[in-house]
Amino acid sequence: MNYKVAIIQNRLQRGGRLQVMIYMIKVINAEGIIPEILTLSSRISENDIKSNYYSRNLQFKINEISKDFKMPFEWNILYFNHVVNRYLDKYDLIINNNNTSFLLNKSLNILSYVHFPRKARNLDTKKSIHFPSGPDKSIWDYKSDLFGIAAKLYRKDKLIKNDLIVANSEFTKSKILDFYNIPSKNIEVVYPPVETEGILNKKQKNQVVSLGRFAPDKRQLEQIMIAQKLQKYHFYIIGFVNSKDYYEFCKDYIISNNLNNITLVADATKKEMLEILSTSSYFIHSIRNEPFGITTVQAIHNSVIPIVHNSGGQKEIVSCNELRYDDKKDAVKVFNYLSQISDYKRESYIRTLKENVKAFSIDNYERKLKKLINKKIDALA
Repeated sequence: MNYKVAIIQNRLQRGGRLQVMIYMIKVINAEGIIPEILTLSSRISENDIKSNYYSRNLQFKINEISKDFKMPFEWNILYFNHVVNRYLDKYDLIINNNNTSFLLNKSLNILSYVHFPRKARNLDTKKSIHFPSGPDKSIWDYKSDLFGIAAKLYRKDKLIKNDLIVANSEFTKSKILDFYNIPSKNIEVVYPPVETEGILNKKQKNQVVSLGRFAPDKRQLEQIMIAQKLQKYHFYIIGFVNSKDYYEFCKDYIISNNLNNITLVADATKKEMLEILSTSSYFIHSIRNEPFGITTVQAIHNSVIPIVHNSGGQKEIVSCNELRYDDKKDAVKVFNYLSQISDYKRESYIRTLKENVKAFSIDNYERKLKKLINKKIDALA
């Protein structure tokens, strides 16, 4: 029987969610199914996904179901979940890549791949991972939940009975358990697929790279302030411009403080990104409570030593405590420590980390996801 499968995500844009979706489609295609992606807006074209950006022969359709109104991000997700309900009855399986099933029809057959639960993002009483210090020029860009309306709604969020929950890390699984009444055994952990291609280039001794969309939660401003204390290092901060205001604020900070050891690389091509990554000696990742961290694994595959915040899923990737930091001052200490170690110690870190990240392969992701999708499809027979 030819089953109909929908993948739902409020927006399509470059980043971790898209990479996970690409390999979802590959797994679904292998079952002889062409999925339909339901979204509000696609900021990357179907042709870019198929041919230019990922260079894979994928089969899928994109259906932009409604206008993507300018509104706080959390409102956008809830609006999408409300609107998409009108389209889902005709599908046998819904793969939810949107981090919440709140407001979706409770009779749907759903597999939810959870990068981090929206309920936890909005209701966690610990320090927010979203919005560090920075500009507040646009309330639409920097306030994801105006007046806390979404947070109030999420208090009523309960899991759908037929929803198979898949977490992208043990850390994310722990957050699901914190906020939903569900047995641990009912949550599967499937780490995201990480492209392991690397380029063997000569390392620039004091070159540091950062990868991630320009947005407050990625904390490029913090990286710039760390670079300000480390003038002998050159920092390449790479990312697509998700928030123009935030990108401009970072650029203005560099200019106003006359910082010559920082280069912002906006909207780099994949080739440009790999070239800079492969020639760097160090990689810095600053987000708090990052659910996983695909770019950290990419850095390790390119033999780049990661320096990451001591929280979230990063601790599952970077097993060496001395490569993790708690604040800006601590990050400077890590760089100073690494400047004093021997080449043998440096190579030892790379060997240890590369062994650790073998669990995050594309093959593992595809094998585990295929098993879970087949489980949901078999239940329809």
